[in-house]
Amino acid sequence: MSAALVVTVTAAQAQAPVINGLSPLSNTVERYGKFEVTLDLTASYANPYDYADIQVTAVFTAPNGQTRTVDGFYRQNYLFTNPQTGTIAASGPGVFQVRFAPPETGAWTYVISCTTADGTGSFPAQTFQCTAASPQNHGFVHAGQTNYLHFDDGEQYIPVGENMAWQQTNIYQNYSNWINDLRNHGGNYFRLWQTHWGLGLEWKNGGYAGLKQYKQDHAFYLDWLFDYCADKGMYVMWCQQHHGQVSSNVNPNWSENPYNAANGGPAVHTWDFFTNAIAKALTKNRYRYVIARWGYARSIMAWELFNEVVWTDQFAQHKAEIAAWHAEMAAFFKQHDPNGHTVTTSYAEDDTDPATWNQPDIDFTQTHFYIHTPNLERVLANGVRAHLQAFDKPTLTGEFGLSVDGAGLTSIDPTGIHLHNSLWGPLFAGGLGTAMTWWWDTYVEPQHLYHHFAGVSAVKDLIPLHSADFRPVNVAVTGAPADLSLTPVITSWGGLADTDFTISSAGVVSPASAQLAQYLYGSTWNTQFRRPPVFYVTYPQSGTFTVQTNGNTGQNPKIAIWLDGVKVLEQNAVTNQAYSISVPAGAHTIKVDNTGTDWVGIESYSFAGLGSAVDAYVLKSADHAQVAGWALNNRYNHDYIGTYGLPPSANDAVITVPGVVNGSYLVKYYNCLTGTFLSQAAVTAANEQLTLALPTLLWDVAFVVNNQSVNVVNAPPSLPMQVFPNPVTSGNLHVSVELETASPAVITLLDESGRELRTLFSGDLPAGPQMVQGVVPDGLPAGVYWVKVQLAGRVGTKAVMVAKP
Repeated sequence: MSAALVVTVTAAQAQAPVINGLSPLSNTVERYGKFEVTLDLTASYANPYDYADIQVTAVFTAPNGQTRTVDGFYRQNYLFTNPQTGTIAASGPGVFQVRFAPPETGAWTYVISCTTADGTGSFPAQTFQCTAASPQNHGFVHAGQTNYLHFDDGEQYIPVGENMAWQQTNIYQNYSNWINDLRNHGGNYFRLWQTHWGLGLEWKNGGYAGLKQYKQDHAFYLDWLFDYCADKGMYVMWCQQHHGQVSSNVNPNWSENPYNAANGGPAVHTWDFFTNAIAKALTKNRYRYVIARWGYARSIMAWELFNEVVWTDQFAQHKAEIAAWHAEMAAFFKQHDPNGHTVTTSYAEDDTDPATWNQPDIDFTQTHFYIHTPNLERVLANGVRAHLQAFDKPTLTGEFGLSVDGAGLTSIDPTGIHLHNSLWGPLFAGGLGTAMTWWWDTYVEPQHLYHHFAGVSAVKDLIPLHSADFRPVNVAVTGAPADLSLTPVITSWGGLADTDFTISSAGVVSPASAQLAQYLYGSTWNTQFRRPPVFYVTYPQSGTFTVQTNGNTGQNPKIAIWLDGVKVLEQNAVTNQAYSISVPAGAHTIKVDNTGTDWVGIESYSFAGLGSAVDAYVLKSADHAQVAGWALNNRYNHDYIGTYGLPPSANDAVITVPGVVNGSYLVKYYNCLTGTFLSQAAVTAANEQLTLALPTLLWDVAFVVNNQSVNVVNAPPSLPMQVFPNPVTSGNLHVSVELETASPAVITLLDESGRELRTLFSGDLPAGPQMVQGVVPDGLPAGVYWVKVQLAGRVGTKAVMVAKP
């Protein structure tokens, strides 16, 4: 049935609306829960979705006397006719409703009125009771005070999750399965798009009815989805527009858009969407409906105004108008949303616009990166730090990938090593949450990669990131020397890179937020973008410096390298080529430029003999008395393992954290595969420096440092274990452990990324030294695997190589 109801009356018959009665879903609701009331309404209107035609308003008065005003909305109800498939059918006539989430316990009073062109009618005041929130209900997510988000009750909210922008085949089944898989592994976040092939509300074709006609079956599924998420402790960033809707070039949908004048809309050009008064009024009407119907939902983490707005037509020419549109729409959400959901938007890759990000109504910034590089987490972490440095507000890596489609990832990184590293790196670089992979439906789900979310979810809950106001700190890593490689992170054409980089003998790069560009522009064309990098380096011993080009180039580029002001190399630049010079020990200045005609793409800048095998991302509290971090053996990446197999362990690495209050501390180390406790040690900060000796790293480790008494032991010690033979081909694999008391034990074989493959042993073990035998199956591909032992509340892991027979 049509959502629009037309009531025809003569001028003589016209009368003000009459609210005949109200039917609340319940007169008791928990704090921050959903209070819902349905109106029995008599009124004359042409379009129930047009707030200029008919407006239902509710004024709620709290026990303390304060008032909140919310809009009502028109709704066609549906019922699930098949609980397995989520099939729905329309039920009854359309009605007007009001939804409200009370922020205070006690007796509330509310008055509902309806206004049309014929006047206003209201209903006598009614009451309902608000009870205390359930333990899992923390209220709404907000920004403020620190670079992290928090709930109404003060608890921090650290998002761990991924994109789930649209359904794959079945809305109900896909989202319930994805949400449960993610939640069962510690996830608490996903990103949803309002798109016509997903859960869109307003479009022209495909079952949509055009402007100001909101698709009610999709709206019903959104009702279900946001309530389902609230029950599961899942939070959603809901993107209201995507770039294709306002683009005729990048993923173009403009030809189908009802805002397009060719389809009867108000916008002749795509960019008119941001400036045309009618277009903006239409957008605000939809946003008003969205807030009225779903503003009650505490499971909505953020309203995202736009996805990658940089891809809209002629963005550069209309950048100022688009920033003004964002300011206007963000203010609209802040004005009409009584629950103060956060507001954000997004650009693409490294593109940014300070005029938008600095707006006070934009609560946090975003980065999106797609770069095929072995250590993608470096790029993402650098983007986080750059945004914190530039805007000093929370920031999120809203999308990331290896520049290939999800199906292609299954051959490049089938086990999700880059996913694991990219969850940890940006969070411990200061991001408000983990980075969010884009490939939810073609990679994470079919490859069963949800286990990667569990470890980081467990560890982030141990750190008071919000209440202690943690911020990133630049640290030095010594003791495990290796080569330093810098990956350009500015991938957009015309992106302006930094030019000066200081690199210490320990491989510490400053400024930490400095960024290189993938395009090295030539001396004849596009000279306005030229930013030749200069590196001020200190080599502890003689080494080399290498510029590696990627697979893209313009016409006749040349790579030139200067050492201490003397040009020592100048060659025609070709794709996928390395250009190297020797560098003596000591302090030097290295400059790189393109002296040719046109641009050349840069894959990396590498400093052999300068750097560390361990990358460390460290956070420090505002009082300088707490530290948390993540350390990575940077050769444990999908590229190295896919080419060479098991990397060498990083031994004897030491992290030096500056600016820590002198005194005694306790450091606790955590297994990143499982999120479980590994070991602890007493450490001391002297001369305002804290030195941490890391355990041997095959992959990574997380750590938390505070000034607890070193005598306090609130976690079991690590589990010593040995595995042999190692390497193994197939057949028997022996695991030795020692038990203080008899205990049930489970020994499992994991793949290189920590995904469980099979159980090697499950049963009871007596006290004392034990040798347990499992069987490695024939035909297991050669490569890196892990053995995990769980017993007596303790967990141990050990890497094992499976070799070809």
